Amino acid sequence: MASTPPDGIDVCLDSNIILEGRALADLPWPDLSPEGPIRAWVTARVVEEIDGKKRDGRLGAHARAFNRLLTPAVTEGAAVVVREATPRVELGFAAHGRIDWDAWPDADPDDGDTRVVLEALNATTPGARLLVSHDLKPLALARAHGLAVHRASDDWLRPIEPGPKDKEIQRLKQQVQDLRRDEPAFEISISLSPDDSLSLWSVAPLDDTARGDLTGKLQARTRPLSQRGDGVLGIRSLDHDHTYDDRFDAYHDTALPAFAADFHNRMGLLFNQRRLVVTVANIGLIRAEHLTVEIATSDGWLNDRLIFVSPNGPPAPKLRSPFGVTPGLWRGIGSQVGRHEFDPVQPAERSPAFAATCEDFRSRDRYEYRGVLVPTPAEGAVEITVTLRAGNLRGAVTETRRWDKTLQAVEVAELVDLETLTARLPFPLMDEMRAAYKSREDVDDLIEIDGAEDD
Repeated sequence: MASTPPDGIDVCLDSNIILEGRALADLPWPDLSPEGPIRAWVTARVVEEIDGKKRDGRLGAHARAFNRLLTPAVTEGAAVVVREATPRVELGFAAHGRIDWDAWPDADPDDGDTRVVLEALNATTPGARLLVSHDLKPLALARAHGLAVHRASDDWLRPIEPGPKDKEIQRLKQQVQDLRRDEPAFEISISLSPDDSLSLWSVAPLDDTARGDLTGKLQARTRPLSQRGDGVLGIRSLDHDHTYDDRFDAYHDTALPAFAADFHNRMGLLFNQRRLVVTVANIGLIRAEHLTVEIATSDGWLNDRLIFVSPNGPPAPKLRSPFGVTPGLWRGIGSQVGRHEFDPVQPAERSPAFAATCEDFRSRDRYEYRGVLVPTPAEGAVEITVTLRAGNLRGAVTETRRWDKTLQAVEVAELVDLETLTARLPFPLMDEMRAAYKSREDVDDLIEIDGAEDD
C-alpha cells in the first residue's frame, strides 16, 4: 500500500466488516496503514443495514453492540477511539451531501451497495475515499465509480457462528445422544474383495454352432456309472440304485444342453462374483438385546457360500445307496445356538437378503458375515445396506455402501478355452476356492458347486 500521509488516512467501512468482522479493536488495521492514524467512517446506508440486523438471531448482538459504540459519533459528532495502539483508529459517522442521481444514470438508487459507494463519494469528510469491504460487488461498484478500494481478507472476519437453525439441530443431536446413552452403539463396515471394486465382464452368448459343439463335447465326456447286475433268480442286489438311469438320462439329455445354452451366464457367474464382508461391532458399553442383523443388496443377489462353476458342466449324478447318509443332510444342522452366538434366520441362498439374530450381543463383541455378492452384468450401481435392530434400541441403525459398476464386453472364448474347457484367465475368487478345497473343513459348507444334483 502507498505510504500513509502525515495526517493519516480516512476509510469507509462496509456493513459486512461490522457485522461479520472481528471486534473493531482486533481488526488487522496495519493492512491499511502500519503507522496510521486511521479514521474509519460509516455512512448512513451502512448504519441502516446494521439497524436492520438488531433482531437477527445470529447477528443481532453484534449489531446492537456496534450501535452503542457509534452513538456518540451520531448524536454528538464526536470521534470514538476504538484502538489506541499503533495504528491508532478512530470511528465516526460520515454525513454526506445530496446525491445527484442524474449524474450517475447507470446507478440504481434502490441497490444498497450502490448507495454505500455513492454516499462515500459524497461524504462531507474530505478524506473518506477508500472503501473497505469483504464482498466483491461493492468493491467492483466502487472501482467503477472511481473510488479506491481495499478487499478485506478472511483474517478480518470472525469464525462463522451457528445460526438459530444450526443451534437447534445441535440441540436435537445432543438430545438424541442423551436419550441413547442407555442404548448399544455400533460400528459397521462393508467391503468387497479381492479389490473392493466392481469391474465386471459382460459375456456374449454363444452362437448356435458353438452351442451345439459345446453340447456334444460335454455329452461325449460323460458316461453312466455301472452297477451290479441281476443276482440269483434275477433279484438285484439290495444296494442297487433304481433311480440312477432316469437321473443320468435327464442329466445327459436335458441338463447338459441347458448348461451349454446358458454357458455365457454361467461363466459370468464364475468371473463376476465377489466376496462380501460385513462386520458389526458393539462399540458402546450397553449390550444389544435380541439383535437382528439384516443385509440386503439393491442389485443381483447374495449367497452364503462361494459358487464354483465348472466349464465342463455340472457334475454327473452319483449312485445312491439306500443305506448311506444323504449328502448335505447335516449341513446347517449343529448344536443349539448359544445366547451370544448368531443364528442365520434368513440364509442367503441366491437371494437379495440375509438376516441373523443374536440374543445377547455384548459390549465389544464383533460379528462378521462372509458371503458372496453376484451383481448383474449391466450398467448401474450396487448398494449394500446393513440394518441393525435390537430390543433395547430406539429405531434402527443403518449403513449403506455403494459401488458403481464398470463393464467390459467379452466373448466366451476370451475367458474359457472351448477346446480344452479350461479357464484362460484367473477368476477373482480362485485363490480362495483353492484354499477352501485344501482346508480340513467341510468343503460343502464353504463352496456350492453350481448345477450339482440336490440329493
